[in-house]
Amino acid sequence: MWARCALAAVVVGMALGCGGTRHPSEEAGIKDRSTGEVRTAATRPAGRTTPSTTTRPTDRPVGPGLPEGWEMVPTATFTATQQGGEVVIRAKGENPTAGIETKFLQSMLRIWPPQYTLIRKRPAGVAAQVITPFVVTTSFKAAEPVPQVVVRDGMGRHEVTVEAAQ
Repeated sequence: MWARCALAAVVVGMALGCGGTRHPSEEAGIKDRSTGEVRTAATRPAGRTTPSTTTRPTDRPVGPGLPEGWEMVPTATFTATQQGGEVVIRAKGENPTAGIETKFLQSMLRIWPPQYTLIRKRPAGVAAQVITPFVVTTSFKAAEPVPQVVVRDGMGRHEVTVEAAQ
């Protein structure tokens, strides 16, 4: 019985803020001890940081159905050709750093012709900050002529006319 009373007293004391003589701002690490003034997070002295609880856009997939670590390429130029029973889709563009892996991801939709999304994955670690051109291709079999294919990038949906190869 006395253990319950002691526990209740501790809980009540903690809830009311009793038991300490320090100001709550000092315990939170906000009060500058040298000047005695209370600072906001934006005016903290150098060397004292507040951990971030937000995520950057690249910390999670951008767009539904993208694998973890991958994001849509912001923009590219697309062409498509058909020769002998095969349609080849080509994307050309630029990546902001070296070492970025760029590829087409086929849509999970079971439609004909298949649709693709152009995605990229940034390298782990340090990479050269230099604009790097890329050319990526993908293909699918098609016995009949395909008039157009649909590809997506960061600018949205693109309907690409399929040209007959010579």
